[in-house]
Amino acid sequence: MFPLLNKGAKPLLQTDQNNFWSEIFNSSSEEWIKDKEQQHTIAAYSEFGQGKVVAFGDIDIFCSDDNIGINTLDNQKFLHNIFTWLTDPVKRSDVMSFILDQIGQVQNSVKEIHKTMNNVIETMSILEKRLRHLEENQNSH
Repeated sequence: MFPLLNKGAKPLLQTDQNNFWSEIFNSSSEEWIKDKEQQHTIAAYSEFGQGKVVAFGDIDIFCSDDNIGINTLDNQKFLHNIFTWLTDPVKRSDVMSFILDQIGQVQNSVKEIHKTMNNVIETMSILEKRLRHLEENQNSH
């Protein structure tokens, strides 16, 4: 499960709010304990440049178990749709938007670095003046 999705990642498959999706194995009692009741993201997707990614927090969908696996409900259709999406090329306009967004982020970072450098230079200049003033006062005494 994905408790937190990274920037740019979007949920693809989620449980409802009141769901005990995951279980944790307690080795001392040798029992499975249900995790807290909450919404869980079971699968997520993201596009980055010309690439696409789908991540699963549970791989049971790929097993042959008739209760939870590939032959259950619409799991085959779901996986088919994922593979179709993954093999579809990213639209050129989406790639251009991605590139422009990345350039904008770099530009903002450069502005922040420039601002920081100016602050450092200004601070050094003030310190230099203070040192010069201290040296002049020390020499006059």
